[in-house]
Amino acid sequence: MKQWILVFAGLVAGLQACTWVKPTEASSQVVVGQAFSVGQCQKLGSTTVTVKANVGAFDRDKAKVESELTMLAQEEAVKMGGDTIVAQDEVKDGARPYEVYRCKAA
Repeated sequence: MKQWILVFAGLVAGLQACTWVKPTEASSQVVVGQAFSVGQCQKLGSTTVTVKANVGAFDRDKAKVESELTMLAQEEAVKMGGDTIVAQDEVKDGARPYEVYRCKAA
């Protein structure tokens, strides 16, 4: 029984190390800005992105969840024609809202 617990714990740890979101070339060009840095930018809209915050009963690493949310928001910004995102709130249950801006001349 003890061996199965160790195997299960190892599997969960391995899953937490996985990156579930892969950035595209275009999304890697999207800047993660702050509210004070987008005053001269055109607001294009907003988006809320979500990822799995836990695997079974185990919470995923908070930094990894935040990183994946940022990558997804960058992908959404590309779809909207934006080049900058600004987080609007903290991560809650694997979700985070962002505003999307165009700051560079097209």
